[in-house]
Amino acid sequence: MTVTTRTPYRLPIVGGLSDVEPYASRFGGRTLSVTLDRYVHITLKPAVDGRWSLTLDGRTTYFEQPSKAPIEAVAGVLTRYGPQAPLAVTVQNDLAPAGGLAASGALTVGLVHALARHAGTQPDAAELAARAAQVEVFDLNGASGYHDSAICAHGGLKRFTYDAHGAHLDAWQANQRAWQTLERTVRVFDTGRDAPSGPSLRALAASMGSPIPALERMKTATASAADALNAGDAAGLAHAVRLQQTEKMGLAGDFTSPDVAALVRAFDRRGVAVQIPGGKIGRYLFVCDPSGRHDAYGDLLTNATPVATGFAASGSEATTA
Repeated sequence: MTVTTRTPYRLPIVGGLSDVEPYASRFGGRTLSVTLDRYVHITLKPAVDGRWSLTLDGRTTYFEQPSKAPIEAVAGVLTRYGPQAPLAVTVQNDLAPAGGLAASGALTVGLVHALARHAGTQPDAAELAARAAQVEVFDLNGASGYHDSAICAHGGLKRFTYDAHGAHLDAWQANQRAWQTLERTVRVFDTGRDAPSGPSLRALAASMGSPIPALERMKTATASAADALNAGDAAGLAHAVRLQQTEKMGLAGDFTSPDVAALVRAFDRRGVAVQIPGGKIGRYLFVCDPSGRHDAYGDLLTNATPVATGFAASGSEATTA
C-alpha cells in the first residue's frame, strides 16, 4: 500500500512563541494563525530492497534504522511511530525548508499522518497534532512549540490555546470577511536567508522561568486580531502583525539584527506592517498592507522574491492507493 499526504505550511499572525512548552505549561499560550496553500508532500510505501530510504526533493539517502534518518524530524517520527519493516519515504517541499513557515511542523504532521494510514488507522486532526507535538516538543528537546503541529494538522484560520496538556482549539471561528481581509492585505516574500530554529527557541526557553511581558501582550492581542479580521478591519490586523514582530525582537533568542530592525522601521513609516515568522530570523517574511495596494514598499524588498501563495482552509490530508 502507498500512502500520500499533503500538509500545509502556516503563517502566524500573533501569539507565536507563547506556545513553547516551558512557557505554555506554566503560564498558558495563545496563537492566531492561518495555513497557506503550499504544502509538504509525503509518499510512504514498503521498501522494495529491504532498506530504509528517504528521498528529499529528488535526492535519495539510505539508512540502517529509523533513528539514522538524515532529517531530525523524520528520524524522530519513524523512531516513535514507524513499523518494524523498512519503508521508502519521499518528501517534496513546495517552499524552502527551515524558512520560518513551519516546514518541519508540516513534515512531522504529514509523516505521522502517513504512518497512521499505513497502519490502517485514521486519527483526527487533534490526535495528529498531539502525536506530532510529542516528537517536536519532547523527543527532539524543544525543536518546536505546540503551535506548528496544531495549525498544520487542523488547517484554516484558527486560534489555539496551550497549557501543560498541549494544544486546544479555540471556539472562535473566522467568517468570510476575515478570509477576504487576509487575501487583500497579506503578501509573502522569500529573502533567501537560511537559519535553524533550534538555537533561538532553546535560548528563549531558558528565559521562561517567570511570565514574560512581551508574550503576555502577544497573547492578549490574539483576541483583538481575531475581532479585527471578522470585522474586516485591515488596520487592526496590521496592528497585530506589527505588535508580534516588535515584541518578538525584544525576546531572548536572537530574533533581531540591525538590518531587521531597520526594515521594520522603514515599513512602519509607510504605514505597512511586516513580520518575519517563526522561531528565528527566517527566510520568509510577510507584509500586511491595510490599503491592499501593495505598491508602497517594493523598494524596501529589492532582494526579496514574491511568493505566489494564498490561504488554505484544510489541514493535513491523506490518500491511499
